[in-house]
Amino acid sequence: MATGLGLPVSGLRLAVAGAGILLTALAVTAAGPLPFVAFAAGPIARRLVPSGKPALLAAAAAGALMTLLADTAARMVPGVQLPAGVFTALTGAPVLLWLLLAHFRKGTL
Repeated sequence: MATGLGLPVSGLRLAVAGAGILLTALAVTAAGPLPFVAFAAGPIARRLVPSGKPALLAAAAAGALMTLLADTAARMVPGVQLPAGVFTALTGAPVLLWLLLAHFRKGTL
C-alpha cells in the first residue's frame, strides 16, 4: 500500500528503524538497565506458577529477588563500587536471548 501511494519504502523502513533505535537508546539512557527486571520478571513468574493462575505476585517476587541479587553481587566486587544495573544487564542479556530463542522455536516470534 505504501508503494502504491508513492512512498519510498526502503528509505522509510530505514528511517523507522533509526527512530526506534534512537528512542530505545534514549529510554535506556534515562532509566538505565535496571528496568529490564520488569521485562524479565513476568516470563520467569509464568514458568514458576502453574498455568492458568495469576502470576502477578510471583512476578513481583521474582523482580524483587533479581534486584536484590544484582545489588548484592554489585556490592561484593572487591575494590570497586558498581551500580546494580551493571549486574542486571549482565544477567538480563542471557534471559532476553533465552526468551527470544524459546519464542523462535515455538514459532511465535
